[in-house]
Amino acid sequence: VAHSRFSYVDHKRGLSLAGPISVNSRNGLRAEGRGTFLKSSAVMAFTGGPITGIDPEAGYPFQLSLQSPALELKAKGEMQGVLNTDRFVATLSARAPTLKNLDRIVEAGLFGTQKIDLQADIRHQGKDWYIEKLNGSIGRSSLTGKADVLKRDGRTKIDASIKFATLDFDDL
Repeated sequence: VAHSRFSYVDHKRGLSLAGPISVNSRNGLRAEGRGTFLKSSAVMAFTGGPITGIDPEAGYPFQLSLQSPALELKAKGEMQGVLNTDRFVATLSARAPTLKNLDRIVEAGLFGTQKIDLQADIRHQGKDWYIEKLNGSIGRSSLTGKADVLKRDGRTKIDASIKFATLDFDDL
């Protein structure tokens, strides 16, 4: 695939991107887009391995970057199958004015907070998210922890263990 473009519009997430996309056996998949996220300018880059000539269930490496005043998100990981966004593991970093902006992308049922600066080792399986290692800050509050975010019967269940080194309730 060469000289092609993609267009992605998701009104629910407030995300709109468009740009070039290419796939070849040497460099794999590459998509770069510009647009908006929550009415702010956004730039996205996605790279992945080849999508043909390999076992469709084999590990599929990827990197993602979304840069916007509303959210700076970086992920590096491996999907369990070619372009299988239902099952993957990744190291993630996110900075945003509020945790709710990250939730617009991951749809885990997160709430509004002060600004975030978080790093996590995550696993996504179906509609569920597993944050296996979390550290960073919300506002002035430093934290570490882990969490399971489970979607059941149209509801979100969060089972978390969060330890705050410092906690200012105004940050939450």
